[in-house]
Amino acid sequence: MRASIVTRLVVGFAAVLLPVTASAVLALVTVPRLVEAVTHFQQQALRRLGVLEDARLLITDAVRQDHAYILSNGQDLYDEAFEARVEELDRLLEVYGAIGSSATDRAAAEQRRLREAVRRLSAAHDHVEELIVQGRLPEARQVSARDAQEAARTALSAVSRLVQDEREQTGRILERIAADARRVHRLILLAAAAAVLVGGLVAASVIRSITGPVRRLVEVTRRVDRGNLRPRAGLTGSDEIAELGRSFDRMIDRLQAAFAEQERFLTDISHELRTPITVVRGHLELLRRSGGGEQVERAVRLGLDELTRMTRLVDDLLLLARAARPDFLAVRPVHLPDLVDQVLQKARALADRSWQRGPVPDVTVTADPDRLTQALLNLLRNAAQHTQPGQRITLSASVAGEWVTLAVADEGEGIPPDLLPRLFERFRRGADRPDRTGLGLSIVRAIARAHGGDVTAHSTPGAGSTFTLRLPRLASVPPGVTPP
Repeated sequence: MRASIVTRLVVGFAAVLLPVTASAVLALVTVPRLVEAVTHFQQQALRRLGVLEDARLLITDAVRQDHAYILSNGQDLYDEAFEARVEELDRLLEVYGAIGSSATDRAAAEQRRLREAVRRLSAAHDHVEELIVQGRLPEARQVSARDAQEAARTALSAVSRLVQDEREQTGRILERIAADARRVHRLILLAAAAAVLVGGLVAASVIRSITGPVRRLVEVTRRVDRGNLRPRAGLTGSDEIAELGRSFDRMIDRLQAAFAEQERFLTDISHELRTPITVVRGHLELLRRSGGGEQVERAVRLGLDELTRMTRLVDDLLLLARAARPDFLAVRPVHLPDLVDQVLQKARALADRSWQRGPVPDVTVTADPDRLTQALLNLLRNAAQHTQPGQRITLSASVAGEWVTLAVADEGEGIPPDLLPRLFERFRRGADRPDRTGLGLSIVRAIARAHGGDVTAHSTPGAGSTFTLRLPRLASVPPGVTPP
């Protein structure tokens, strides 16, 4: 069972959002921690290097204070300054060990060497102090130059080695951190790519499951709109679009059944209407042949005329009823000048008028030639009914872009203004001729609209009328209709 559209949209949204969110969370969790680790390590390394730099300065200053102590012949000021430097140096070494100094064997050995050198420097100073107290200044200078200087050089050498070791160790750790950062970066990229791929596939599947039936339904709707009632959507499933497709199919089934019922009705009513007309016509013809007086002849003539009018009226009603059907037209390419010539040739038999052919462009249009001929003949017949013998009736055509215009102009009596708004209605009546009824112009409008066009009329009472039939140059062929 296919889930509803809302459920599929939620699933598609979650399929896209969740992987992307997971990638974002991974980046937000790992990157700050990595940055924090790098920052902390840098701070510790800087602190250790700062301690070693302070230790180097203290060692140098302690040697200078020891030398000043000798030169001052044992003044307490320089002795106290030396002792203060040594105590500060001891404290710095404790701090250096407390803040996580390098744990390599070489670093540990250098730290021991540094501490030992500091003790030797302090011991040398104490020895110098004893010698100065004893008044043995030359010996004190020799001890200071020999033992104190040697201890200081050893201490400074140890500090330099510790600084070098710190830098090497820092470089190695930074390389490891950089490698970890590159791995995290690749992991995030892979996770993001996987998220986009999986989300895209799921989203595409969801979209395809929705748009596929919609496209099918749109295509079927277009074909039905063009007049083909055979195709069906045939959608399966339980979602909203499938239900819409099934409702659409049921509607087309009912529409097709209605058209079939209408066709049967038209066939039946045509038979029922034509049968009595045929019977009455036969009896009237028989009565005419049997002879009779002038009144009988006149009655027979009037009856036959009315039967002819009724027959034409039945045919017109059936044609108007079929005009709404999708198979009303059978379009094909039509050479416009040939069509106009044929219509005028047929119109000459309608009445004694001056039939004229106006300008007609040499173009080919797509239309139903039989229906178009019928519409033009209706217009020409209407013009003949409202003109006198010898008056001019002109049929012309023009093309403007994708539209074709066919015009019928006459020099007749014109159309009363009150009749123009209702001219193309069925059984229209004018104020001056209330008994006049007909379907000819209604048929013209039905044929024009079936082609996708329309018909209009312009008239000046006493100066003639012009009927304009405007059609698209390329009428579409309804699917399933085979042109004759």
